[in-house]
Amino acid sequence: MTTKFLTFTLMGALLALTIGTLLPGEETAAIQRWLGANNQIHPLAHFVLFILISALLTSLLRGRAAWLPLAICLIPAIGTEWLQHFSFQRHPRLADVGIDMAGASMGWLMVQLGRSHFCRR
Repeated sequence: MTTKFLTFTLMGALLALTIGTLLPGEETAAIQRWLGANNQIHPLAHFVLFILISALLTSLLRGRAAWLPLAICLIPAIGTEWLQHFSFQRHPRLADVGIDMAGASMGWLMVQLGRSHFCRR
């Protein structure tokens, strides 16, 4: 994949994460009802988005320190929780940072395992 495509996809994922974080609690609940989902959609969405963000960062930053994508993912993980202070009916939780970083770790691991598997051939 090209660097431009990976960068564009990364920016889209970060934009979706930011917009989703700033939605008021009643808007989030309305989206969950529309999707027919329970309250677990928010943590799952963050987990999946952080898999994507971390995988993209790991791909874009190949050849640099292996821990760098995870360190960069910590910034939006903490930042999205901080932004919830300014959103109506939203409350920041440290557990959400853990969920975000679990997703980031999964994305990083998937890329690392994929590289080791395909580099052997």
